[in-house]
Amino acid sequence: MRILFCDTASHDGMIACVTDDKIAALDSIDHRIDDAGLVSRIEAMLTSAKWTYHDFTHIACVIGPGGFMSLRTAVALVNVMSHELDIPVCGIHLSDMYFARMPLSLYRLPAKQEIRAAWLHSTKRFELFIRGFGSLKEKFPEPQRIAAGDLKHAISAGTRWTGELISEHRAIVAGTGAEEIRLETKEDTLPVFLKAQSYKKQTLQPWYGREW
Repeated sequence: MRILFCDTASHDGMIACVTDDKIAALDSIDHRIDDAGLVSRIEAMLTSAKWTYHDFTHIACVIGPGGFMSLRTAVALVNVMSHELDIPVCGIHLSDMYFARMPLSLYRLPAKQEIRAAWLHSTKRFELFIRGFGSLKEKFPEPQRIAAGDLKHAISAGTRWTGELISEHRAIVAGTGAEEIRLETKEDTLPVFLKAQSYKKQTLQPWYGREW
């Protein structure tokens, strides 16, 4: 597999040329990049990897949540490339990226003890997205919006969390006693994660988590 990976959803955006077992080239990008800027950065990355567009066999794109134009820019370009190159694509939710980067040590717990973890993502000052993993998955099985004021009731001491939060939301989380997870790097986790995804001919749609 030779995969184009595109992430304009994260605050630390990234594009990469990825094989089954390594990253051939990568570039950190501003998540507010426009379509012309994104194309030029992909082409520069291809030069670095000594690949061409026709070397790509698959495309993976983080579809959200994120900025309105940021997601539209990446998803639109990926859809065009998939069609023109006739290769399958995969849409990835940002929470799955964070889950994949959780260290294996979190799962090496004593018998009958299950990890309690949450992905959190600020979307507005008064609301954010949450998704549960481990014992918290039953309560929040899919990414959903909650009011910032409800966050202190959603998680508690003993919860491990990851994600992207504004300072006001971080203060609320700190008050609950929840502990932030130190994640593995994208560079270390991306090849295995992307290889395990399901790719198909499809038109991707941005995931905003709300109606616009």
